[in-house]
Amino acid sequence: MTTVRKQVRFYEPVLVQGNGTRSEIKGDFWKRVRERADTLSPNNRECRYNSVSYFGEARLGVHPAIDYVYFGRLRPRADHPDSYRPGKGWIGPLKPAQVGDLISEPTYVVPIRSRNIIAVMRPTSGATRIQAIEAWLNHIFDMIQTPDHFELRPFIDEQILERLLGASGATKLNVKIAPGTEVPSDLPGEVGRAIESASEDTTDEMSLEMTWSFGHRTGSQGWRSALLNTAQAIARGSWAEKAVVSMQVEDDDGFHVEQHNLFEDRVSFPASFEVPEGREPSEESVLTGIQGAIEEFRRRQL
Repeated sequence: MTTVRKQVRFYEPVLVQGNGTRSEIKGDFWKRVRERADTLSPNNRECRYNSVSYFGEARLGVHPAIDYVYFGRLRPRADHPDSYRPGKGWIGPLKPAQVGDLISEPTYVVPIRSRNIIAVMRPTSGATRIQAIEAWLNHIFDMIQTPDHFELRPFIDEQILERLLGASGATKLNVKIAPGTEVPSDLPGEVGRAIESASEDTTDEMSLEMTWSFGHRTGSQGWRSALLNTAQAIARGSWAEKAVVSMQVEDDDGFHVEQHNLFEDRVSFPASFEVPEGREPSEESVLTGIQGAIEEFRRRQL
């Protein structure tokens, strides 16, 4: 047996209206997701994001018996890897179970009961971008071509979020965007427009990294506020790969500068599960690991 350790991250859905206003979703959103997915044919449960196909399906685990959404990144046949058997070496192209089958790289999306929060974990190597799951949600609700859309907002450490929202300004902002990421068109101010404009020239192979800094100067209050507004918008979204902000915070001794990596401050808990040698992880082991992370989340956050 091999013990695998993965991070489970937590998100909640919000409705983004055409004017950029974000509002919490009332009622059991993930029950609606499961019911909607069940009404669709398998073909209609597929969507494309950045030229990659994804598939979602509502499932019920056997043990533990919990509802979840299986979300798979579908790899085209040309991308199928070769197999290798220890002692014999290369065997040949990895063959699907049946002719025409695609390889699916899974991500588990587990709703937390009584809340619209979800726990998200990919049990294998790599990670599925949360934007792909957002695209699938908007696809199944026919919202791809509408001005309104769903967005998954990450949980951030509440103390850090309060300090970010209560800061008087920011003196430095570093943002990194993964290749092929769609940047929102409603980012505030000139800094937000600069990020959006620069991202239009990126490709599926190149990432984008931008830094704004006053250096050793304090900068004007207007520009400090502009940097802070952009940092707050990034914290509320899920599209940036990295965001480090130096923000001005006031306390009893006056103003001082704190630096925070907004993504490291996002709430996550580890999950461990056992995988037999040479086998893929079972549904039971993955869900049990995620359930443990959810229990820890409940103890600390709810």
